[in-house]
Amino acid sequence: MSEATRAPAAGHGGHGGHGGHSAHRGHGVPLDAAQRGEGPFIWRFNFFNRLTHAFAILSFYTLILTGMPLRFACAPFAAPLMRLWGGAEQAGLIHRWAAGFMVAY
Repeated sequence: MSEATRAPAAGHGGHGGHGGHSAHRGHGVPLDAAQRGEGPFIWRFNFFNRLTHAFAILSFYTLILTGMPLRFACAPFAAPLMRLWGGAEQAGLIHRWAAGFMVAY
């Protein structure tokens, strides 16, 4: 490993003795396995966790895009969003379904 990829030892060239570059530990070993170029690579999240995260994102943005025009009906952005959802009644229904979905997962 070249000197450019090694982190300085604690107290030698680092700031405050915490090592150097944020991607390295004090022993000259990169923290990220992709930077080391060798395995084992660890999958942090399995398919179920990724799917749950996607559901969280989908329900969160649905709640935002339906709730904001319902709460701030006089705002300039409310009318186009209400038309997108099919009116206030439909937006309220979608909002409640999205809330139930978010609580259920």
